Amino acid sequence: WELIRRGKMNNFKTQTMEKVQTFYNAMPFNFTDSVKTASKKILRQNAIQAYPNLHEILRKTKETDTVLDIGCGAGWFPNTLACHYQLQCVAVDFSETAVGRAREIAAALEVEDKLSFNVCDLFTEDFESSFFLVNSIGVLHHTHDCQAALVRISEFVRSGGYIHIALYHSYGRKPFLDYFSAERKRFFSGDEESQKEAEKKALEKYKELNSHIKDETLLLSWCRDQVFHPHETQHTLKEACEWLWDLDFSVISTSMNGFGPVKSWDALFEDEKNKESLSYQWNGIKKKYYPGFFSVLAQKNSCENSSCGKTQALNSIDMNFITSIKHKLFPVLNPVENDGWVQKELNNKKIEDLRKPY
Repeated sequence: WELIRRGKMNNFKTQTMEKVQTFYNAMPFNFTDSVKTASKKILRQNAIQAYPNLHEILRKTKETDTVLDIGCGAGWFPNTLACHYQLQCVAVDFSETAVGRAREIAAALEVEDKLSFNVCDLFTEDFESSFFLVNSIGVLHHTHDCQAALVRISEFVRSGGYIHIALYHSYGRKPFLDYFSAERKRFFSGDEESQKEAEKKALEKYKELNSHIKDETLLLSWCRDQVFHPHETQHTLKEACEWLWDLDFSVISTSMNGFGPVKSWDALFEDEKNKESLSYQWNGIKKKYYPGFFSVLAQKNSCENSSCGKTQALNSIDMNFITSIKHKLFPVLNPVENDGWVQKELNNKKIEDLRKPY
C-alpha cells in the first residue's frame, strides 16, 4: 500500500507540474505588452515597497549579499532588487517563457551583471551556497505540496537569514473565487468555445475590480492567473506560522495585521477568520479588488539560538519605519493588495448576509 501511495503522489506531482508549467508557458503572470513597458514600470515604481517589512531589511543589506527568488516569473522582483537596491539575485522558475522575458527586462535595464536566471524545478535544484534571503511570492500554493515546497526552500536560507513567502488565504480567497464561480465552472468543464466565452466574461468582471491596471496584456495575465489557474491551494496564517516555527524560524511580521508588532499570535489567528467577511464586502458589495492573499517574513534562528519557538526577531526591523512608510505608499499602490492595509471596520452584517449571488 505504501508503494501504491507513493506512486499516486508522484503521479499527482508530475501532473500538477505539467499543468502549471503549460499554463505559465502560454502566458506568465504579471506579463506586460512589451519589455519596454515592464522596464519603465520597474524604474518608475519600487513595487517591493508594498512589503515594507521586506523593504526595511533590503535597504540596509550589503551589496555583497545575494537573494534567491523562487518562482521569479517575468522577473519583476529580481529586476526591482537590482535597480532599486543594487543587490545580486539568483532567480529561478520552471517556465522558459517567463525566464526568457525576465532576462530581456534585465538586459533593457542593464542589470544583467547582478542577476542570474535559471529554468529549474525547486524540488530538485541544488545551490552551491545558502542565501541571506529566500523570497517566494505567490508560488508555493501552486505546487503539488505547499508545505513540502516551504521545507525545501527553507534549506537554502543561511543561519540568521530570512525567508519571505506570500500565499493565498483560506478565508480571504473564497469570496474572490465565488465571485467568478460561474465563469470558472464554464471554463473548467466546457469546450474551447465555452472557455473563450468564460474568459471574456471573467476579464470584464476582473477589469471592474482591478481597474488600476491599464495594460490589456497585463490585465489578462492577472485575470488568468487568479481566476483560471489549473492548481492552487489556500492556507491560513496559523498554518504558515506553525510550519515556520517547526523549521526553527522566528516569524517577524505579516501583512495580516498591516506588518505591525504581534501582541498575541492566538488573537491574530482568531482575527484572520474575519477576512472572509471583509473579502465579501470588497469583492461582492464594493466591487473592489481583494484577492485574499497574505505574506509572512521570518528569520532563521542561528545555531546558538535555536528552538526559539514564537520568539519574534524584531530587533532587526524598525517598526516605526514600517508604520510611516505604509501610509506614504497609498498613492502608488493598490491599497487592497495586502490584507493588513485595507479598512478593518466591518459592519454588523453576518457573513451569510454578505454572500449575495454575484
